[in-house]
Amino acid sequence: MKKINGLLTVVLLFMAATAFGQKPALSWKDVSKWTYNRSTTLSPNGQWMAWVTGPTEGDLKLILRKTMDTTSFTYPVGATPGTLVFSKDSKFAAFRVSAKDAEAKAAKKINKPLYDKLMVVSLPDNKQTTFEKVKGFSFSDGGTWLAIQFMASETAPKDKDAAKGTDVLLYNLITKKSFNLGNVTEMSFNKTGDQLAYLVDANGQNGNGLFLRDMKTGVTTAVDNDKATYKSLAWNEPGNALAVLKSNKDEKYKEDVYTVIGVNKINGDLTNKVSYNGIIDPNFPKGMGINSNAAPYWSDDQATLFFGVNKLEKKEEKKSDTTAKAKPEPKKEELEKPDMIIWNWQDRRLQSAQQTQEMRDKSFSYISAYRIADKKFSLLADSIMRNVTIAPKQLYGIGYDNSKYELSGNLDGQSYSDVYLINLQTGAKTLLFEKMYATNGGRLSVAPNGKLASYYVDGVFYSINLETGAKYNLTGNIKSSFVNALDDHNVTKPATQNLGWSSDSKYALIKDNYDLWKISADGKSVVALSDNWKNKKVEVSTRFRIYEDEKGTDFSKDQYFLAFNDKDKKSGLALLPAGKNKIDILFMDDNSYGSFMKAEKGKVFAYTKSNFEQSPIFFASANSDLSGAKKVTDNTPDQKKYAWSSGVKLIDYVSANGDSLQAALYLPANYVPGKAYPTITYIYERLTDELNTYTMPSFPGGGFNKAVYTSNGYAVLMPDIKYKLNDPGMSAVACVVPAVKAAVATGIVDEKNVAIHGHSWGGYQTSFLITQTNIFKAAAAGAPLTNMISMYSLIYWNSGGTNQAIFEASQGRLTPGYWDNWDAFARNSPVYHIKKVQTPLLLLHNDKDGAVDFTQGIEYYNGLRRLNKPVVMITYRGENHGIAKLPNRKDYAVRMLEYFDYMLKGKPAPEWWSKGVNRLDMDKHLETRTFGEQ
Repeated sequence: MKKINGLLTVVLLFMAATAFGQKPALSWKDVSKWTYNRSTTLSPNGQWMAWVTGPTEGDLKLILRKTMDTTSFTYPVGATPGTLVFSKDSKFAAFRVSAKDAEAKAAKKINKPLYDKLMVVSLPDNKQTTFEKVKGFSFSDGGTWLAIQFMASETAPKDKDAAKGTDVLLYNLITKKSFNLGNVTEMSFNKTGDQLAYLVDANGQNGNGLFLRDMKTGVTTAVDNDKATYKSLAWNEPGNALAVLKSNKDEKYKEDVYTVIGVNKINGDLTNKVSYNGIIDPNFPKGMGINSNAAPYWSDDQATLFFGVNKLEKKEEKKSDTTAKAKPEPKKEELEKPDMIIWNWQDRRLQSAQQTQEMRDKSFSYISAYRIADKKFSLLADSIMRNVTIAPKQLYGIGYDNSKYELSGNLDGQSYSDVYLINLQTGAKTLLFEKMYATNGGRLSVAPNGKLASYYVDGVFYSINLETGAKYNLTGNIKSSFVNALDDHNVTKPATQNLGWSSDSKYALIKDNYDLWKISADGKSVVALSDNWKNKKVEVSTRFRIYEDEKGTDFSKDQYFLAFNDKDKKSGLALLPAGKNKIDILFMDDNSYGSFMKAEKGKVFAYTKSNFEQSPIFFASANSDLSGAKKVTDNTPDQKKYAWSSGVKLIDYVSANGDSLQAALYLPANYVPGKAYPTITYIYERLTDELNTYTMPSFPGGGFNKAVYTSNGYAVLMPDIKYKLNDPGMSAVACVVPAVKAAVATGIVDEKNVAIHGHSWGGYQTSFLITQTNIFKAAAAGAPLTNMISMYSLIYWNSGGTNQAIFEASQGRLTPGYWDNWDAFARNSPVYHIKKVQTPLLLLHNDKDGAVDFTQGIEYYNGLRRLNKPVVMITYRGENHGIAKLPNRKDYAVRMLEYFDYMLKGKPAPEWWSKGVNRLDMDKHLETRTFGEQ
């Protein structure tokens, strides 16, 4: 009867709201059914767009629609969203169809395997062909063939040494004829689609190998056959060379021995093949072998193979008797080894970091090269210089050696590297820069020709000619700052954005805080492409990469950018016409634009448009200036059924530190001017740049969703926070409290019913703010830091490192350590001011939090409890920093809204807050709760 009455109440409320012309509020139950779009794809010719739409939980459908007219087709695709793939000629499309939601849930209960189908659609006539039990698929670039790989039989052996190959069907899209390939593990068409490379792994390794099929003649060639396993198949970009790894058993070694196989100059006739494993090469490092975890690849000129190496252990050799009278060695007493860790102050990485990263370390790949002509092996990276990047054109490698600075960098977060130039022809290494500041993105941006690079030092961008060593000042003479004005971390002169190089390697593209500069490689020619946008507070925010196989910015083609106004938060799309030196803003308004794309083989452009009220919808235009754009998609059709935010206001205010800041104030649904509303203040760092961003209703990892709260009659305030070093908590107070007062002054916010919420860093600031002000009636803090002194030296278990580096050079903004900075650490620690807390607190802290240690939540909870202050801490067992499991996300979202409804709206207190739940009653408590009951 309780559920019936609950349902009746919901119906009556809905009827009452409708009778008064108001739409019902969005409940958490409604979020489960919320329909929205995902996985959008544009066809190569730009004439078709496809996307998946459907509820958060439930069965989905795929929409296939023409971009320039209303022709549209709909296909059910089950409960798991996939991405549609178009053939290169845009005549066919293929997509997976998964099991329906009910089938998937039923199968999960009995551990029954389910399989995807593949649907192939002929776009001109919508004829459909379906294939069962599909594992993967791929179109040939020529558009004639579709390769479909099938799942293994349910009766196939499951042990690790069993054959991994399954059937592949080569389906001719034109003739409908098909050909079967058996025991295939990997397959890949080359770029032109005239060659298919595939690997075979059969029972007993009979017939295993690398094969090439000529798709025009049907002739298949066995490139390499062996009693071995093959993996990591990769074509080069032009599609006339490929590389693969082969593993063989070897009695001398504990693990398989891997060989790199390279095949090049593929032209339909068989071709050159190279095999190399380094075992008998005297230049190959002892105790190492080819790494199975790094795919090999060719240099552009096909003169060199690149691959990784790592440790390869030999088996212990058995000693043989040399004399008949030899006495047997006494048997060593088998002792149980202690299970232990030794922490040494000289460890460059903490033992906990080594433990967390152990598998990565074991499989770490040291990049190496094998030059074909003279059969020369070069170890490019090693245990000292682990990080090596192969530059474009493979003339040089750039090596970063932080071995001298790793320990200090892990202590204070200030990272440095010695930077080396590696000549890939000779293997010679030359020191380019000693102790380059790496905390501030201290890496080289290499030009497409592989001979020039740009870099940043102490507020200035430079270029270097890698062939001659000549260096040029790129930005030092420009009357603008290239230090990021909004970065308030403990970083020395943080850099603005480097957008790389032009495709001809003649120009570097570098941003100041607003404008984009086109600078010649020698620094002598400088052009402001955005023509002093700084005066209008407009910045070049992003360059969209829209051309296939792009290598730098090609000024002979139209280039598109996202423009953003830092003051009023308007955004828009901008165009740099081919051959021109001035970016023109095409349009700019109170919307958010993104997902900009161009059809690979057609002059069709597509982009999304959205704002706080309108979910992202795609528009398409056949014009380079984006004129005449047509709406292609709709989105979130259920939104019109529910009450929605009535608007958003951008508030200007001054912090207690004298900084001019802004805050976004989102109005509640059904807002009536002159009426004040309960308000949630949501905090993190700077948030107003997202003023026009749509919030999709969902079950968040931290409990809060802006769309749900505004729909339920709350205003939401999101202020910017500017930090002073060594005062992160006090900076939050200086910024957030004036923001709340400014919001109250608008008349929209009910000053007696304002709450605050934040997660992680926002959770820390929430926990701190309630020790400094009583302006909030309620607070909810997720995964908060609460004692900066103890937190400073705890482990960040997600990486295994210490928090010290995070505090001193990243978000913590406290430096040096507390032994020399006690007042700042204590002044900004919630626990040291806990006695002043008068605000009820809902605290979330999970027991496996790998970012903010669980003890931080425990310490704050127990302190508040000891002082008899109202606090409830919720812990989801086994969860990390954010809530991952859907049942837990649902549960906390509901509880947080129940809590705020009680605190700010006067609704009945939930029993878990007012009385608590004994451990022995927990199962009953969870069973009696109806999900979404508010």
